[in-house]
Amino acid sequence: GWDAIKEVVAGAPRYQARYPGTRFRRVALTNQQFNDNARDQAARNKVFLVERLQLEELLTKFPIYSHEFEDEVAGMF
Repeated sequence: GWDAIKEVVAGAPRYQARYPGTRFRRVALTNQQFNDNARDQAARNKVFLVERLQLEELLTKFPIYSHEFEDEVAGMF
């Protein structure tokens, strides 16, 4: 819903300040579907939405395995 869009919009300035010169694209992703309110708010705030069907297509095209994900997450901390 709107909370996902709100978090992306609120967090964007912080990332931009932390990584000056980097171009970011606001993206919200769900393994389900966004409701109409979220879609409306995303359009107003220029947030690109990725829903389950698109996510499945991306994972088919660019597979990722659990150990790869875990390695990336572990490297963040």
